[in-house]
Amino acid sequence: MQLKTCVILILGFCALSLVTFLSLSTFGQTFIYLSRYMPSISIQFSQPKSTEIMTLANTKYLVSQNERKSHLTGSKGFGILVSSQPHSVKTYSGDLHTTKTQQEGESSGLEEVKACLRKARALAEAGNRKLALKLYKHALALSPNFSESLNEFGEFLENENVVQADLLYQRALFCDPEHSTALTNRKRTAPLVLEHDKNVFVEIDDKKKELYKYSSHHPTLRSAMKEFYYQHIYHTVAIEGNTMTLEQIRQIIDHKTVVAGKSIMEHNEVIGIAEALAYMNNTLLMNIGEITIEDIKSIHKRVMGFVDPIAAGEFRTNQVYVGGHIPPHPNDVELLMDQFEDWLNSPDVIDLHPVEYAAIAHYRLVYIHPFVDGNGRTARLLMNFILMQNGFPPVSVELQHRWEYYETLTAANTGDLRPFIRFIARCTSKTLEDYLVAAELPYLHEHNFTYQTLSGQTTFIPKFKETESDGVS
Repeated sequence: MQLKTCVILILGFCALSLVTFLSLSTFGQTFIYLSRYMPSISIQFSQPKSTEIMTLANTKYLVSQNERKSHLTGSKGFGILVSSQPHSVKTYSGDLHTTKTQQEGESSGLEEVKACLRKARALAEAGNRKLALKLYKHALALSPNFSESLNEFGEFLENENVVQADLLYQRALFCDPEHSTALTNRKRTAPLVLEHDKNVFVEIDDKKKELYKYSSHHPTLRSAMKEFYYQHIYHTVAIEGNTMTLEQIRQIIDHKTVVAGKSIMEHNEVIGIAEALAYMNNTLLMNIGEITIEDIKSIHKRVMGFVDPIAAGEFRTNQVYVGGHIPPHPNDVELLMDQFEDWLNSPDVIDLHPVEYAAIAHYRLVYIHPFVDGNGRTARLLMNFILMQNGFPPVSVELQHRWEYYETLTAANTGDLRPFIRFIARCTSKTLEDYLVAAELPYLHEHNFTYQTLSGQTTFIPKFKETESDGVS
């Protein structure tokens, strides 16, 4: 009997061990699967509250709160002040271990980049700039943070596009602060680019003055303003993935009707932007005073009020992830928004051009990402509120420019806000040009024209309808 009991116990122990082994093996395989196929798995250790981690090209850099505050509140420069020393905490991206094969692959990839650079240099000297340009782009795609590629590409472009060349030199210095050639090149191009940016703002101001020569009651200009209202709603929700067309948005706003085949969420997104624009135009612009956190919350409450009434107008209480950007911890949101409010109303912004001020405000808000959802829409509305306060018409970030919009925002995370400010400046300039075109048109009745469709989008610029008298002498 005792022998039988011992046998049963031994068999039970073996079965339990086998089950435990299989469970651990399954967990291990699952972990390896996640580490291999998730875009990035980072192992981080807790840091003192005086510092925060910023991800750049799969490398961690230590950024002090003082440096971050200097970037977010200062007006002396556009870029984030980032230490050039890599962070000491080991991080992992993709597979959890860098193998010898991977190191050899990286080395061979660098050799390919250098070969591309040599070939591109030879082609440029031979006068074949078109093919050389393709090779420089290929080299940059192979290794986006290789300082030699960045510097040589900048030298190649400098005579044709000094602004782009200056950005490449700055990126080269960001990757390698000791790169003497890039430093010399940057000293040469920086004054030229500064002068270029000043001229852009002067041109924008001239267009604004020209627009103010026309009466706000100009009939065609008023029609254009109404059309821009629809277009702004269309573009700002389309950037976020809404599939409503411009005509469907008109139908929802003007006739309060439901569009068949579209979700309730998409309808509510359109209504939310319309409500937020009405609130800004009828309430916020009537108030004379500082821009407050409550104003920003009120805009967000209307943007998201029909989509998520509970979270609308409330700061997030959980960590969110936006592509490659990891916004600040929710415990820091209140403090960062208080600092943002101080900056919005500080004497520092007086020296900024309104377009520059609006663009930086937009970037700062999306960087903090204070809400669970609707941050981009709220940031674009805040940007337009600042522009409208300074006498500019509201500006749309158009759907066809979405890639450039996100690319310049990403570039701002790497230390240079100038591309994003230039992008917003181009959007502002185009908006002013469109208003001027409308203002110079004669008085047109609604029944005399239809809206043109350019590149798949409707524009307010009129196209006369054909009449029976056309072609008759």
